[in-house]
Amino acid sequence: MQKQLEQSLETWWESYKRNFILLVGRVQRTEHGFDTVSEGQAYAIILSVFTEDRDTFDLIYDWTKKHLSRKNKEGDHFLAWHWEGNGVSDWMPASDADCDYAFVLLLASYRRMEDKCAAKAIQIINDILDKETVRMSDNHLFLLPGLWGNEKDVCLTQNPSYYNPAAFHLFYYAMQDSRLPDLIETRYFNIN
Repeated sequence: MQKQLEQSLETWWESYKRNFILLVGRVQRTEHGFDTVSEGQAYAIILSVFTEDRDTFDLIYDWTKKHLSRKNKEGDHFLAWHWEGNGVSDWMPASDADCDYAFVLLLASYRRMEDKCAAKAIQIINDILDKETVRMSDNHLFLLPGLWGNEKDVCLTQNPSYYNPAAFHLFYYAMQDSRLPDLIETRYFNIN
């Protein structure tokens, strides 16, 4: 049974790569004019780590760093959300992609796929905590959808699917930042 599952996963991964990942490492959304989003890059990197596909990991990670990094333009460690045509069309980050990106870089470092990944992940996590979270008056810490969602005199914008408790636990294990348990707890907080 285990062997059959592994073969099915390998078959699926090869099909996914063939249909969505370009030879340069860019993951394209075929149903949206062959554009690319940071979430797609992060998901594909996660899959490459889970399938132990080092070559594909390197391709996707290299393309992502080269083309979506906001470091030189904005000074943070987030990814630009949207690539279209021949470049970034929207430099705004998406916190779900940033969380997935940091998560997979920690996983890759633990699996010895890339030595420098842990340091990069910690930079991203620090930026997430500093710029993509907000502490409300009731002391709950919330994950924003990006660098927006907490404008004055409007409701707090939330997307529960952006919360990733498994990633937040791994972030805490790597950093011991006291804000992370608050973020984990808020994920289960019932907003009325």
